[in-house]
Amino acid sequence: MPTKTITIFAFLIFSLFVGAGNIFIPPMVGADNQTGTVLAILGFSLTAIGLPLFGLYAIKRSGNYQALMSYLPAWVMIGFITVIYINIGPLFAIPRTATVSFELGLPQLAGTDWRYAYSLIYFVISVLLALKSERLVQYLGRIVSPLLFLCVLTISWLVWFGPNEFQVAHFSKGTADNFWDGLLTGYLTMDGLVSIIFGTMILYAIKQSGEKQVNLVFNRSIITAASMMFVLYATLIVLGAKTAPGLPVGSEGKDALSAFIMNGFGKEGQFLISAIIMLACLTTAVGLLAACGAYFYELTKFRSYSFWLISTAVISALFSLGGLSTLLTVSVPVLYAVYPVLITALLLYIIHSFTSCSVFALRATFYSVTIFSVAQVIITLPYFSSTNIYSIVKGLPWQSQQLTWTLVFAASIIISEFIVNKLFFKRYIARAT
Repeated sequence: MPTKTITIFAFLIFSLFVGAGNIFIPPMVGADNQTGTVLAILGFSLTAIGLPLFGLYAIKRSGNYQALMSYLPAWVMIGFITVIYINIGPLFAIPRTATVSFELGLPQLAGTDWRYAYSLIYFVISVLLALKSERLVQYLGRIVSPLLFLCVLTISWLVWFGPNEFQVAHFSKGTADNFWDGLLTGYLTMDGLVSIIFGTMILYAIKQSGEKQVNLVFNRSIITAASMMFVLYATLIVLGAKTAPGLPVGSEGKDALSAFIMNGFGKEGQFLISAIIMLACLTTAVGLLAACGAYFYELTKFRSYSFWLISTAVISALFSLGGLSTLLTVSVPVLYAVYPVLITALLLYIIHSFTSCSVFALRATFYSVTIFSVAQVIITLPYFSSTNIYSIVKGLPWQSQQLTWTLVFAASIIISEFIVNKLFFKRYIARAT
């Protein structure tokens, strides 16, 4: 068994996925679920770990995202993938890496006046590293990731075995609301979105390494990385639950983590751990910048890869100046619209691969869930809060859990396949092969 190769790629996957959201969001979950932490951990892990694993599996099986959504017209597939790239690129994910790495350390150590200078330096370094993408695997897998995981283990030891041990009461209480809160908040990591992007990169990197047992290395690497991520999430959620009672009202996940690090390690320790977390955010930014630069260049054939990489970095830098709270507030409704469509695309790929479901039914289901997901987010915005349609949407089954789309999915695929098989449309609609 190629143990060394598996270890290297496990750390690579860990470093690619563990960025800004993976660090500040789990403490926020813990702070909001202080008496139902176990259920919150399970819910959060389902979307923050399970969904990316699903995406990586689908990419390994299909080979790339084009094959993953081959049942869709090319323009629809390109449009959806472009939306994903915009979300994980300049709109939310890349700017968030800069804001989190800044707000976790520098305001306490150097003051908030450094935000503009920090953002400039951060993105200049990110661009330079992304332009050297051939060294990305070595840089991420062998240098930054072990440091980050060592940092995680150190914090884990303090969380579980340090002073003021976590109270058993937190494990013995909880309701379904804790689970659903964790599940919905797990979307904010955006790992489900990036899984179909990074999956292609990881698969290509394993093949380029000369490793013959590609499937074995891929499978073992993602399982190992997922286990590491679970340790990280469980620790940070418990940390948030443990620290939240001593924080001011309105504090965020990053505040809980900063307070815990300051209390546990002092100012010098906070500087060291903040530096390691900054490197983790930087590695994610480098990977996303490289992916966005390559995608937009291949899509448009305009100028060069470097042009699109630098353009993405400039836009991301501008968005990062708004601060973490602004980015998080704006991203929530967008992700609630995009994630159901992504999960639908993955489920339809599995159905397409293992059944003879018609292309008509697959496309009808994808379009139905897309329209519903976008419409429900628009209707639930404050502007519509006093309208009847707002009340109707809020009263739909499973709407409080943001899962009404699953009913749309089931109804659409059943009804559309019935149309193909039972009505006169059958002879005009080719079946999937």
